[in-house]
Amino acid sequence: MRNPSFSHWLRLAALLLFVMSAHFLFAQTYVNPDDNLTDLIRQSNGGTFILRAGTYEPLYLDGERFTEARPLVLKAAPGANVKIRSYRDGSRTRCLQLNNSSYMVFEGIHFTESGYEGVWLEGCDHIIFKGCEVSQTGLAGIKVALRSKYIDILNCHIHDNGVRDASSPRYGEGLYVGRGGGHTEDNWPDLTEYVWVEGCRFNNNGAAEAINVKGEVFRTTIRNNQISSTTLRQKNYPQANEGAISLDHLSVLDDGNNKRKYQINTPRENWVENNTIDGVRSGADARIAGIYSAGTGNYIVNNTIKNVRTNNNPTQPANGIRLNNWGANNIKDGQPCYVWNNENINVEDGNALGNLAIQQNPGSNPNRPQSWYQSTTNPSPTADAINSVTSPNTVSPGQTVAVQVNYSASTERDLIVLLQRDSSPFTSFGGKRVSVSAGSRSTTVNIAVNADIPIANDAYQFQTFTTSKGGIWGQRLDNKVKKDVDCVTGGSNPSSGNIVIRAKGSCGSEQMVLKVNGSTVETWNNVSTTTTDYTYSGYSSGTVQVHFTNDATNVNGCPDRNLQVERVTICGTERSGTRVSNSGTDIDLWSNGYFDYGNPGCSNARVAATPKNNGFSNLLGSELTNIRMYPNPACTTLTVDGESDYAVAIIDLLGRVLLSRSHVSGRCQLNIQGLAPGGYIVEYQGSSGMTTKRVLIERE
Repeated sequence: MRNPSFSHWLRLAALLLFVMSAHFLFAQTYVNPDDNLTDLIRQSNGGTFILRAGTYEPLYLDGERFTEARPLVLKAAPGANVKIRSYRDGSRTRCLQLNNSSYMVFEGIHFTESGYEGVWLEGCDHIIFKGCEVSQTGLAGIKVALRSKYIDILNCHIHDNGVRDASSPRYGEGLYVGRGGGHTEDNWPDLTEYVWVEGCRFNNNGAAEAINVKGEVFRTTIRNNQISSTTLRQKNYPQANEGAISLDHLSVLDDGNNKRKYQINTPRENWVENNTIDGVRSGADARIAGIYSAGTGNYIVNNTIKNVRTNNNPTQPANGIRLNNWGANNIKDGQPCYVWNNENINVEDGNALGNLAIQQNPGSNPNRPQSWYQSTTNPSPTADAINSVTSPNTVSPGQTVAVQVNYSASTERDLIVLLQRDSSPFTSFGGKRVSVSAGSRSTTVNIAVNADIPIANDAYQFQTFTTSKGGIWGQRLDNKVKKDVDCVTGGSNPSSGNIVIRAKGSCGSEQMVLKVNGSTVETWNNVSTTTTDYTYSGYSSGTVQVHFTNDATNVNGCPDRNLQVERVTICGTERSGTRVSNSGTDIDLWSNGYFDYGNPGCSNARVAATPKNNGFSNLLGSELTNIRMYPNPACTTLTVDGESDYAVAIIDLLGRVLLSRSHVSGRCQLNIQGLAPGGYIVEYQGSSGMTTKRVLIERE
């Protein structure tokens, strides 16, 4: 018999988990492409949004001021291909537009296919891009302007931008910092400062600079970047595209009466250091350079510049580095630039520095990247962390299952494992809290699965987190979640229905895929170089194949990817397979191919073959295919088109049922005029299963 107090605690924990997820307070909240990401951000108070694979709608945010203590983090799920796309021929012209916003982090996201800029920032501060990609934009890939400050762009790939007019690319900078035109009293001078660009790759960006820093930008650092395939000055558009990296001259405000310059004698203190520039061409007969700088007090140090050529016009030779020489005789109009220890390789005409260059070591760059945010993707083994979790893919009612947790703890902590629905309201069907000692250790937590857990595929998750003694979800120190857990009938023996693949990779970056009846059921990335057992639970019957899918040579230090499959055990019986590949041995795959183990079958049948329409939905926004809820957003009435007998309820973000109907047939219209504007959960239960959907109530 279950302990009532423990059952009560589980329900309370589930409710707290739901509340924290609903309000997005420091929680890791998983998001699907069909969720309204803009609304979720606006309703949040900071926290981390984990974006599942897919294409998301553009983001337009104004005045979203988060804090260092409560930042907003948008991060692609591990291994997920996440795109934010703005259709080039539509009204939404940018993938991401931030105005007057603070303390945001974007990790691993691909911004692509916009009509104008891919990413646009004005009046923003403390924004970080890590490991992102920007491509296929109409104009610049990223634009940062209008007094923005503390903007970091780290380890990003910015390429193939400036494609709004495919026949005549124009205005296609990879990164554009500051303003070059369109000045008014409100936006001049720009005064953007403290932009840090490091570890990025720029290639094939339109007919303009890879990086263009305008005249009223200060203390920007361009460091350790790889820039290739830059074409300047497209024919018929003789713009002032001076270099692959350009630090431009002063901006001017023309108020109709006179032209006003700003801070002529003030050094800009922008640093260009340790970059590699390879391949700069001109689309017209114009003078170009690898690096161009106006005489405004910049630093060009330790760069390598290769293969800079014009269209063989001897009157307009190409330079490695070129400084603007206006005022060079007495430097009255500009400030000298430090140029030191740069290397030119296959550059048409070397450097053109004039009297503005100080050719001596300027010392160390005083600027620094932001340090307030550290990604938790790879936590330190000495920190409080959940390092790994091994849990079943399949459970059964009344079964006791073992969850192995490898953790690190700085002192005595509580470790909590919950078996719960993987969508709101995250109902728990088993769980346990254990006390763990300090250090890096492993423990096994035995979870008794509730007897009343519904049968469903891909409906549950094991949520594992560590916290202080007596702490709850909102006080967690780290967590890991194992999703897509099935509940099947019978099957108390956890080894039945398992496929165990004992394998290793030659480099540790190999990808191994398990297919049943030609469909992928499990993918393992970065197969260990140590022979390891990889387990899939839930097999009943069907052709079993183990595929090696990412063969390559000389990638990231790996001379040759290979996969070794030592043995495969299916339902407790070791099986031999037939290799289908261009090369290899009885246990090795040297090129993309697979081992075929036939259809051995076993007992412990998995829930039926079309599982995705049975049981619970994956996450808010998923729904049974034959169920409709509309409109969304709704104003006065929400309509549900359902089955012949179903129940429906509207639940608020505290888990309270505000409105419900039971034994409904066909179409049901819910009067929602009495509900306050905001976000709600609609829960549907019918003969085909249960699903939830997030809806937004608005007032005209």
